[in-house]
Amino acid sequence: MELLLLLVQRRGELVTREEIAKSLWAGMDVEDLSARINTAIAQIRGALDDDATRPRYLETVIGKGYRFIAVVEEVQVTELVAAGQSREAVGLQPEPALAQAERQGPEEPHAGLKLITPDEPFATVAVATGTPAESAPVRDSRRGLMALVVVGLVVLGAGALLYFRHAQSRSFAAAPWKGRQVTENDSDVPVSAAALSPDGRSIAYGDPAGVFIEDLATGQTHQVPSPPLRVVRLAWFSTERGLLLTGYAATHSLPQIWILSVTDGSARMFRRAGEDAVPSPNGTSVAFVADGGREIRVADVSGPGERTIATASAAGTYSALFWSANGKRISYQQRALSPNGSVAIESNYEWTYGSREVATGTQTAFQANLAFDSAQESSDGRMFYLRSRAGADPVNRGIWVVGTDPVSGRLLDTPRNLCMLPGITMNGMTVSMNGRQTAATLEAWQPDIYVGELDSPVSALRQVKRLTSNLRSDFPHSWDADSRVVYFESDRAADGGYHLFREPLDSPVAETLSHGTAQQFFPAITADGKALVYEQRLKSVGDMERSIERASPDGTNPSLVWKEGDLDEWRCPVRASCVLRQTERHKQFVFYRLDLATGKGEELARCPWMPSVMGDWGLSPDGSEAAIPSHDTESPSIMIVPLNGKGVTRTLKVNQDLQLWGVHWAADGSGFFAEARNETERRLEFIDMAGNVHTLRATQGNTWGVPSPDGKKLAFVDSTTNRNVFIWQP
Repeated sequence: MELLLLLVQRRGELVTREEIAKSLWAGMDVEDLSARINTAIAQIRGALDDDATRPRYLETVIGKGYRFIAVVEEVQVTELVAAGQSREAVGLQPEPALAQAERQGPEEPHAGLKLITPDEPFATVAVATGTPAESAPVRDSRRGLMALVVVGLVVLGAGALLYFRHAQSRSFAAAPWKGRQVTENDSDVPVSAAALSPDGRSIAYGDPAGVFIEDLATGQTHQVPSPPLRVVRLAWFSTERGLLLTGYAATHSLPQIWILSVTDGSARMFRRAGEDAVPSPNGTSVAFVADGGREIRVADVSGPGERTIATASAAGTYSALFWSANGKRISYQQRALSPNGSVAIESNYEWTYGSREVATGTQTAFQANLAFDSAQESSDGRMFYLRSRAGADPVNRGIWVVGTDPVSGRLLDTPRNLCMLPGITMNGMTVSMNGRQTAATLEAWQPDIYVGELDSPVSALRQVKRLTSNLRSDFPHSWDADSRVVYFESDRAADGGYHLFREPLDSPVAETLSHGTAQQFFPAITADGKALVYEQRLKSVGDMERSIERASPDGTNPSLVWKEGDLDEWRCPVRASCVLRQTERHKQFVFYRLDLATGKGEELARCPWMPSVMGDWGLSPDGSEAAIPSHDTESPSIMIVPLNGKGVTRTLKVNQDLQLWGVHWAADGSGFFAEARNETERRLEFIDMAGNVHTLRATQGNTWGVPSPDGKKLAFVDSTTNRNVFIWQP
């Protein structure tokens, strides 16, 4: 009971085995308590009828500890007494018989707890964590509280189990919804955002030319005068007389929120530095995220009265905001880097659905491991959500629907798929208020490798040519020692997985370097040109095993270099030995020498940790320094860390207001190639050692530049993107 109480009080959080030992058995070594902890966990699962492989209440974080993932309501002890619970059961002193009789009355039955039968509506049994009356002894109150926790959760488990079994027995394989394309934009004017009107009769969408509204019955389209904004989210007001626009001005990289009248074309800025805006059902308030996604805020449409509803923990963000149909709650997706995650790849994040009361900020719903990119609630309380990028699950991409409790937003049944589009990227799903239509944009993204010639000093990119010419995804990472061949990864193989290739600049054909069921990434040629180093990934159930491998430059004779726990990242500079980077508890980056024969070598340096995506950092040509970009929009910078024991870590301020990603050091050490971006803009840039920026090319998608060893050429990623609106209905 003590362990269950600890887990419930910290619901939604990881409680480590060390914390359990310290809280319940202070002074004893955690190793000695392993069997006790395992037994207690097993007893809790037995009481709740919970399956460790598919947990509904108690989630195991392998090698770390446990997390309570079910929703728990908090009520005051006095409420339970009023509801009919005995005072002794909740830890209060017995009530005098006369007082009890007067309170209950001769005809009033005793309420008590009861199981929820399949024919009754689903409800959560409350757990009391309120303060007992002053006359109650503290120990008795705690004992009563723990007892009620156990009883309440057992009833909750039984009721939920009966409900879900009943729901499954009634379910049937509903036919998937049918989709049709609405817009016909080409790659020069991709649709950036779209929103289905509440009545389902029209669609509003934005592209580089402006904001448009199309009548779905007739196809008639008209442009709405709008501010000079690159729109990334559209949302209708319920009256259908106005739109809420989230986007970026051409002259400023910070997101803005605008209110646009569709009747007279008037527009006014609602807020600077706000994102993901959505109006309340009654049109009087706007919810949005601020501070880089770390806060959910609500403000009156007129502007004043802004207040914070929720604040995320470190490295956590909110997105995909939507209102409940009754306007009393804000629901959202919350993303946080998992405790054992090293770099910011989708599989290293924890994704949570949550809902909060607008009036108090109290969380009313919490569902772990539910990833989505956008969502909306219909008038009958069903939650429609789009799963595409979030969680990096290409197999289950599509639109889903699930019933929710109208008061709390808790899920009431198993999500059902409406349309499944494996491997297709979708964005910005919206739903008509009656839940009979849904719309989203579908994206066809084609990344390829381009090569251009560099000036010296670098200020421009000339004679750019496309190297790869196929309809698959190609990403460059290295050159041969003679600066004549580009090494890259591609999904062009028959199995659809990523493998390694190389292609000479004067050849239209790429040579395959790797095969097999495993996938390979990040090819790098060593400074002596004698070895190909790469990352290999083996997929297993619920996990991904990563290792560093080596082979001959032609891909033959592969062998293991290093595999130990969670792999972070590594680099092989053009004129030095390779370097391994690891993360320590999201507090520090630690750099080690990486020997291709013996693996991980001696420690080289440490520096403060910062959120980092895969492929984000670079090494100087001689391997003496590492460069790590910050992702701060308002004050972008590059942290430079000495790896040779000389000097101190320093920060290079970059003179612009876009986020920096994918830093690669120039071959002569004179600066960095990097991507600068916001939600609507991508640039390939060169940043000199004074922080001055030279824009080399505007790109359609994410990019990075890999300089040749002689410093005369740059291989980089660019894309063609077609993005159009589709609508689905039964």
